[in-house]
Amino acid sequence: MKIESIVLKNIGAYKNQTFDFTNQNSNKNVVLIGGKNGAGKTTFLNALRTGLYGSQAFGIKAPTPSYFREIEKLINSEIRDQREWYNVKKVISKIQITFTTTTNQTTSRYLFERSWGIDAKNIKEYFNIYRDGSTLPLAEKDQSQVYSLFLERTPLYLFNVSLFDGETINQIINEGKLSEYLDNLMKSAFKLEIPDLLTETIETLVRDEAKTKLSKEKSKRLDEIKGDLIEAEQKLQKNQIEKSQALQKIEISEAEVASFSESLKSHDVISKEEEAKLKDDIRRLEHERQSLKQSTSNFFSEYYAFTINHDLLKQAADQVESELLVRSVEDLEKVFSDEFYKNVSRNLGGTVQHDLLKNEFNAALKMAVPSTEIIHDASFSSKAKVENMLSLVDANSSENLLSNLNRDDEIIDELKTLRRKLIIREENHIDFEKQFEELNRLKVNHLHLKERFEHIVQTEDELHAQYSNLVEENALLKQEIEKITSKSSLLSQNANLTLALLEDFRLQQRYKVIRNVEENALRMLKTLMRKEDYIEKLSIMPEDFSLTLLSKDQSRISVATLSSGEKQILLLSLIWAIFKVSENQMPFIFDTLLGRLDRDHRYNILRNLLPNFGEQVLVLSTDSEISKDYYDVLKPSISREYSLQFDNELLETQVIPSYFEFENAQVKTNELPS
Repeated sequence: MKIESIVLKNIGAYKNQTFDFTNQNSNKNVVLIGGKNGAGKTTFLNALRTGLYGSQAFGIKAPTPSYFREIEKLINSEIRDQREWYNVKKVISKIQITFTTTTNQTTSRYLFERSWGIDAKNIKEYFNIYRDGSTLPLAEKDQSQVYSLFLERTPLYLFNVSLFDGETINQIINEGKLSEYLDNLMKSAFKLEIPDLLTETIETLVRDEAKTKLSKEKSKRLDEIKGDLIEAEQKLQKNQIEKSQALQKIEISEAEVASFSESLKSHDVISKEEEAKLKDDIRRLEHERQSLKQSTSNFFSEYYAFTINHDLLKQAADQVESELLVRSVEDLEKVFSDEFYKNVSRNLGGTVQHDLLKNEFNAALKMAVPSTEIIHDASFSSKAKVENMLSLVDANSSENLLSNLNRDDEIIDELKTLRRKLIIREENHIDFEKQFEELNRLKVNHLHLKERFEHIVQTEDELHAQYSNLVEENALLKQEIEKITSKSSLLSQNANLTLALLEDFRLQQRYKVIRNVEENALRMLKTLMRKEDYIEKLSIMPEDFSLTLLSKDQSRISVATLSSGEKQILLLSLIWAIFKVSENQMPFIFDTLLGRLDRDHRYNILRNLLPNFGEQVLVLSTDSEISKDYYDVLKPSISREYSLQFDNELLETQVIPSYFEFENAQVKTNELPS
């Protein structure tokens, strides 16, 4: 399948736009579509999926009210707002997708046209298929056959697999879903599900025989569970799509809020919340300045005189300290009487005369005390007051005063800046009131989107719980059937032999394709990875498609230890190998693929992977993702290029037949790997 053109009329912000992907040069397989956040990349992808698969794109079997609610979201908002003026029988929105398919060396060209009429209450869908340039659609019977064949060869699952985005790829590996993903992909790509379908059919026959021996209630419940499981899986798939779409909408909304806020800030305009914060900051600074003034006033009234006479105060404190020591010595001389020294002399055995002891002790005391003239004769309480004052003067030094004065100058400057912003706010209040209302609307919308996402996640948990309960109940009933069949019947005996043969065939079939996939995947992985010879061997187990990576010394490498970029490259290499070996020609779509990759990995993917990823590769990118340098790397493989630009006046997405302009970009080709 190779897409030649896509026409979008009144789809999202696309009022009437055409993408032409026709290409005569087989060496140029890349279509590059650039668009900033909110330009319309997500709408483009949703339109492509819806145009091809209709209700199935939303996990719904047939057009139902829930499907038309999704279509209503897809239709241009101006049309929706004026729907009472339209007639449901008249087509107002449509998606046209022209593509070619080749079977047995015969190429056919098809145009799928899915269109909608709308009125005040209803939406009606029209679906037509045109073949090989005919202006008349196929007859209903022929159309049904062509579409059934299309779904068989290009099932929605394979289409979704061929649509990559970096977040989904990392999610598959980080959530431990790699084996499950490879299982589903390889079964679809190589038709490996045929033995599984035969096995399921045989097991169903055996169960049906056993069910006749079950109670009517349990037999009925077993049939109900089968339908409930299918319905639960569809609900989970739909929920996953809604979750992905909701997350994309949150990211776009977040970018819109940030962009709008930056636009207002560039005009020095502030919001009401910022105005309130400014006023709070002004009050805080004024309070701080008042405290500084009070501190300065206290300094001059209480400590200034002592500060300028700090040396005299220190001398007075030292003098009082010395005088108290002298008085303490005099008090000791009075306390130690002649009788005290006589007792000490007797305790020493009379070897030292008491008067000699007295003289020696008094002399020692006088030597320990400096010679001081008694001037103040202050008490202990007076000494404490002098020392306290000295401590306070030291704490309120002139350095602190100078620091307070400098801080006061800083506060004055800050207050001037804040008050100037308030003046600008008051002057621009009327002019920018509509912009503030729009910003508030965007913020409220962003909040609602987050609440919606949380609700979807909660619903997902509930659906998983319901699905698990059904699986458990189904397993219990199957166990009961197995007990019945184990008692043996001719059918069950033959079935067991057939199942054993099918299992052997299934493993041989898997082993054959897996070996080819391993070789190709490893070769591409080594080409893309920055770490040379880091992974020496890649093995896929045919039983459960579990993956094993080995280093050069044959030690096992856990996938969990790989970086986000390496995980992405691993899965891309596996997918590339599967489609190469299966020779399944799908158009591959990469949506902001390079976000998590470093410079070397980006370069390797652009140079070595995309040019070899099938006949047609659609790359959707932002200007920051594929910049000038990387554009030059990809340029030799580009067949068509477009950029999406949202026109704020016309409220529509313009499709420009060229990628982003780079004339103002600073090219740094030396940063690319050689």
